Amino acid sequence: MKRTLSIILSALMLVGIISVMPFSAGAATIIDTITITDVVEPVAGDTRSMNATVGGHIIANENDRAWFNLTDSTEMTQNDVFEVGKEYSFVIFLRPEEGYEFKTKQNDVYEPNVTATVNGKDAYVYSVSGHKSSEYIEIAYAFIVGDNDITVDSVTITEVTAPVAGAHPIESAVVSEGAVLDDFAWFDKTDDEWMTTSDTFKNSHVYEAKAYLSAAGGYKFNIKDDKPDVNATINGRVAKVNSLSGENPSKKLVATITYGEYTVSFVPNGGLGQMDNVYSVSGTYTLPDCDFTPDLGMEFDTWAVGSPSGEKYSAGSDYNVTDDVTFYAVWKSSGGGHNHEWGQWIVTKKATPDEDGEETRECLDNPAHTETRPIARIANININKYKFTYNGKVQMPVFTISDSNGKKLKAGTDYTVIYPSSSKNVGLYLMSVLFIGNKYDGLYDVNFSIVAAKNPLTVKGLTKTVKASALKKKNVTVSALKVTKAQGATSYKKVKGNKNITVNSKTGKLTLKKRLKRVPTA
Repeated sequence: MKRTLSIILSALMLVGIISVMPFSAGAATIIDTITITDVVEPVAGDTRSMNATVGGHIIANENDRAWFNLTDSTEMTQNDVFEVGKEYSFVIFLRPEEGYEFKTKQNDVYEPNVTATVNGKDAYVYSVSGHKSSEYIEIAYAFIVGDNDITVDSVTITEVTAPVAGAHPIESAVVSEGAVLDDFAWFDKTDDEWMTTSDTFKNSHVYEAKAYLSAAGGYKFNIKDDKPDVNATINGRVAKVNSLSGENPSKKLVATITYGEYTVSFVPNGGLGQMDNVYSVSGTYTLPDCDFTPDLGMEFDTWAVGSPSGEKYSAGSDYNVTDDVTFYAVWKSSGGGHNHEWGQWIVTKKATPDEDGEETRECLDNPAHTETRPIARIANININKYKFTYNGKVQMPVFTISDSNGKKLKAGTDYTVIYPSSSKNVGLYLMSVLFIGNKYDGLYDVNFSIVAAKNPLTVKGLTKTVKASALKKKNVTVSALKVTKAQGATSYKKVKGNKNITVNSKTGKLTLKKRLKRVPTA
């Protein structure tokens, strides 16, 4: 979709956004910058939210807000839902408090001279018909609803300041892509109370560090049985992940680690199945029986600490836990089988973005003996950017793709990208990731957009005099406008005037036909 700028010969209005420091004019204090936050960005399938926080001395009533479906040119109702690939605009009408007024252009009180942001991004500022812009203005920001959200299977939380006796809690952290840190809190398990930043850590106390997370725009947390199914670490330690009461588990979760208590994990090491992590362990821990399923002809022997070759402990024995620890199952022959000589793995089901694949191999001595292992599904399709600003060049997102185990897929071997024929002009574009090779299958579509840059266009009218004698025998063509710094295509149109004067829609040149009559002079 090309952006076309129509230049009206009879009237031309250029709107510029200029940022300056506030100043006082008479009794009123001038507002020239507006910050709007907490606008709930549209997600496919959700209904609209009128939530917004406006900074400064500004009145922003809830009934002065609206959402518009720009794609369908309709205003949204409270029952409408956002749809993938469509563009929506949030609009809010604002009035200054008593004693304040919005800045307007020096020579036109009906044109605002105010900058505004919505959720930290530049927004459009408009005048309201019939109102001086010092008294009433309109702010708008457009959102494009992205394609299906990318599933987040793992979250890495770093830069958490560990508790030290005498120090104050620091409530901050850095979160990996796909998640947003809503809050970070400390809980004193010993005293059974929440901590504030004015409290201090104490010796021998047990503390929980809790990171409250939201899925970032375009992402969702993996869920299983209506609970978050996400692997999370805090400062490299395995965190316990829980849902939040009353919240969508694909959108909100809390990750927790405990200082003074630790996490015990188990690895099958050639077996099959899963054993849950054990949290909040400190001191003596009794090792459990092995719940993993052994390979054919094998049975459980012992647990090994830290790696398959680590120190061995039998089930039922005690281990002193002083840090997070992982136990590996160690197997031995059950005496009821033979040592297998395995053939090559053969893919029987390819992995897709929706489910695991599968590959199987046979024992060369006895084909009746087989083993199967999963091919991890395509889980993390990370895209660096969904929205670009027009710059006259071809622009498109960059992909990083990995499976649910974190293994990166190779472009050209595991997938290929089908690009649009051109993605230079303003508009909505579609890219498709086609999964290929002997292990992967499926198609993943991605929408991205190129939005218009602020147009620095300037127009200067030129005075041209044509002698009547020149029009007696032929048409005369003159240039009456000088247009510079235009972004995108420029077109020209005559709104009204003598029918013997025409304008070239592409060049803006005026043609005075030889039948044009002379204008009498006084």
